[in-house]
Amino acid sequence: MYDHETQGTTGEVLDAAGDVVLSAKVRFALYSYFTYIKYGHLGRGNRIPVPRCIKCKIEALHPEPTGNYRGFQERRTEETSEANKEDDEQEEE
Repeated sequence: MYDHETQGTTGEVLDAAGDVVLSAKVRFALYSYFTYIKYGHLGRGNRIPVPRCIKCKIEALHPEPTGNYRGFQERRTEETSEANKEDDEQEEE
């Protein structure tokens, strides 16, 4: 987790080396931390969307400058990965 006590002059989060950490990385760390505290270790590839109230608070604390957020991504299974790969190959032709 990033130390929020270590902030630059404009309020950005700094890592141990003093470099600015992107808001997206901080948001991801906070989403992961919340999920771990609430549900425990889920294991690789197991995803649960965070509640909207948590998502909104994290986005308010660490906004994306462009205002565009990625949102929750469902787990990709082998079947969907294969189908997407086939679709991509057809688009290239």
